[in-house]
Amino acid sequence: MNKESIKEQAAGYVGIMSAAVDEALDKGGGMISASLLRPILEAHFKSAGVAFQPRMNRLALGLAKRRMVEQSNAELREATKHWTPEMRARYAPERMRQLGELARLTEDICKLPAPAEYAETLAGQLERGEIETAQSAAAWLKEFAAAYREAGRELDGPTPRTRMGQGEVAHE
Repeated sequence: MNKESIKEQAAGYVGIMSAAVDEALDKGGGMISASLLRPILEAHFKSAGVAFQPRMNRLALGLAKRRMVEQSNAELREATKHWTPEMRARYAPERMRQLGELARLTEDICKLPAPAEYAETLAGQLERGEIETAQSAAAWLKEFAAAYREAGRELDGPTPRTRMGQGEVAHE
């Protein structure tokens, strides 16, 4: 097989995979799984008279993933094309990531047992550095909450009310 025929064969495989991925994405409502894709892929290869190989499924899944990412990015661009600079700054990806981390952190802390009970449970298991880190985190959270209130920020929507040490976060 010469170089040109290999390129033609590869292009043919990509065409078959592309058609199968399109069909699977249509059937899956924009989402895809290996179990959905494989029978469609096998049928497309069979109708083209090409023997199906399992590695083709992996290659097609990679193609499907790229298509879904491209579609998601296109939808995001469309949804945000009329945003003002203020909206872009407010919903910047890094800012949203940090907001999510803060929300998860505070909810996880509130799910811990009551402080005295938890301290008793962990007695002798923590090192000085771990306690110092916890104290630094507590000081940061206290300073953050005070600065947030001082800035006159009002919370939108329901505010979480936490029952410390009861392993839950209640929303009013």
